[in-house]
Amino acid sequence: MTSPHANGDVRDLSLSKTGVDRIEWAGREMPVLNIIRERFLREKPLAGIRMAACLHVTTETANLALTLRDGGAELVIRQQPLEHPGRDCRRIGAGVRDSHLRH
Repeated sequence: MTSPHANGDVRDLSLSKTGVDRIEWAGREMPVLNIIRERFLREKPLAGIRMAACLHVTTETANLALTLRDGGAELVIRQQPLEHPGRDCRRIGAGVRDSHLRH
C-alpha cells in the first residue's frame, strides 16, 4: 500500500504509519473491494477520469479512494471542513494524488 507522497496539504504526515496500519487492517476485511482493486490495477478502467470528493475519510472510504486511484483515476479528496481530525486522513494524503486533506 506504499506510494510516493502526493502534493497536498496534510498537517502531519509523520502520523501516516498509524493511518496505514488502520487502512490495511480494514482492507483485509473488504474482500469484494480487493477483487475490484486487483482488476483495476491490471485494466486501469478509470484512466483519464478526474474525481473529487468532500467526505468523512474513514478506513473504508480510504480503501475505496485507493481502489479508484489504482483504477487510474486522478483524485482530489478533502475532509469535510467541520469534522474532527480523522486518523485515516494521515495515510490517504500520502496515497492519493493531489490530495488536499488538512487533518
